[in-house]
Amino acid sequence: MITLLRVADIGIADVAINESEEPDDVGLKSLMLARYEAGFGRDTVDYLFGMVPSQRKGDGTGSTTRREVELVQRALMFRHLGHNGTFPLPLDAQSTGTLSWLTLALPALTILRQGGILVVDEIDASLHPQLSQVILRMFKDPDYNRTGAQLVFTTHDTFLLSAQSDSMLTPEETWFTEKDRDGATSLFSLADFPTRADQNFAKRYLDGRYGAIPRTARSFLATLLDAEPRETADA
Repeated sequence: MITLLRVADIGIADVAINESEEPDDVGLKSLMLARYEAGFGRDTVDYLFGMVPSQRKGDGTGSTTRREVELVQRALMFRHLGHNGTFPLPLDAQSTGTLSWLTLALPALTILRQGGILVVDEIDASLHPQLSQVILRMFKDPDYNRTGAQLVFTTHDTFLLSAQSDSMLTPEETWFTEKDRDGATSLFSLADFPTRADQNFAKRYLDGRYGAIPRTARSFLATLLDAEPRETADA
């Protein structure tokens, strides 16, 4: 995790795990124990609440009572670089971009090591285009991807199709979706169109050369703002 954060140039020097016992009067602990008694499995409860039992006593039957379970709260603590050294911030104080990077990069590493398919919806969500390209290049580079792992993702980031991008996407790897007036969605490839290596696919897409762009109706905004709609070329 520390290496991935350094790759992204986020300004985090270290990550640690803090553990602390929850006092008996904490409402969250009572809620968790109620879940145990209601029959929820240990793994389910631990996953939902991010806490694990540190000690279990019982009557020999495997049952656990409210007074017999001690809980330990585990939390990630990130040390950020600052003017006078580093300072700690908890997980809930991290930016959406930092969390998006970690939740994407960690599964990507797992798939690259073990092989398989990683499916990502909106790979560009809260993520800088440079970081999206890092993930794509990892899957495209045979020195990194030695298991034949595949990445399938959706995106609205047209920069990944531009000549300035390092994503190395080919027309055969690029697919568009277009919804018709009945709500049905068509899927078609960039390779279905005449293409050349020197073409700027991002600009041509935004110009409507390939379809699959929204049919915007900006004139309707005037009714929301009590404004007079202007005559425009796309009206």
